Amino acid sequence: MSISADAVRRSHEGRTNQARNARRLRGTAVASRVVLIVGGGIAGAAAGIALARAGIESMVCEASTAPRDDEGAFFNLAPNGIAVLRALDIEFVLDGIGFQNDRLVFHNERGRVLAETAVGGVTVMRGALSRRLRQVAQQRGVRFVFGRALETVRQHGEMVAHFADGTSVAASAVLGADGTHSRTRASLLPDAPRATYTGILNLGGVVQTDLAPTGRAMHMVFGRRAFFGYAVRPSGETY
Repeated sequence: MSISADAVRRSHEGRTNQARNARRLRGTAVASRVVLIVGGGIAGAAAGIALARAGIESMVCEASTAPRDDEGAFFNLAPNGIAVLRALDIEFVLDGIGFQNDRLVFHNERGRVLAETAVGGVTVMRGALSRRLRQVAQQRGVRFVFGRALETVRQHGEMVAHFADGTSVAASAVLGADGTHSRTRASLLPDAPRATYTGILNLGGVVQTDLAPTGRAMHMVFGRRAFFGYAVRPSGETY
């Protein structure tokens, strides 16, 4: 059997490239059959649950050094979000941590009711939902690693994520769930449009008041330059 010079050259180049990649990935945690999820909040945990449901192993790397279950305000989970939880068979994560808002009631600046509409949403604290989703994800085999702030994602035959602490992770795929200013997106799609400020400032929180309970409605009061939304629980907690 004869071997051509070109075949010898290609074989040598292949070994050289393998050696180069090995040096480049030295010290890298190799998890090539695992999907790496960047961002350990609501989206990251939900993605891990969805992958586990499909039989795909995943690992979540989060920049924060610990879970931020007590940070952030509340938000209204719309019917499409609830439908996702239902599709993943985890709608139970909402039990005991939120309340239903079946209607939106719109007022003008004088308090006159302008319109009402059915919405079917659930109001929940962001941190509480994040905690529940992470707990379910962990129960289903998703690993969470904290204190891993992403710097870049590169493809060296497989996807390799490099972190600010000097560590790296190789994976079959990388999924960015790291928010509006996503480092994952910026690294993989450097020419993609960046997030820009729209000129709207949104503030929210929960306080104790003596206002009349609003039942299962969220009231939205529109002014000339701003609007204000609120819902009052029977306990006096006002969102």
